[in-house]
Amino acid sequence: MVIFRQDNGIGIDPQYSEKTFEIFKRLYKREAYPGTGIWLAICKKFVEIYSGRIWIESELGKGSTLYFTLLINPTEVQRLTFNTSNNIFKLLLKCIY
Repeated sequence: MVIFRQDNGIGIDPQYSEKTFEIFKRLYKREAYPGTGIWLAICKKFVEIYSGRIWIESELGKGSTLYFTLLINPTEVQRLTFNTSNNIFKLLLKCIY
């Protein structure tokens, strides 16, 4: 399963795409763009727990697309999808929204 989220933001220079997944690493000063630099690192750890892969495709000035895969069985997908009190499902939503 591949899940993705696309935006039309400022984009990321491809040479820094891996850096975005490092905890507390920011590409810009906090004054320029809010955030802690932690959410993508958490998402990466979550995706790795489920034997998945996470990556960003981006171009400066044209936005970014965040992709990730999860290797979970169909029963687990149904449980995650319909049990909105599930913390794993909430984390997935934070990753893509």
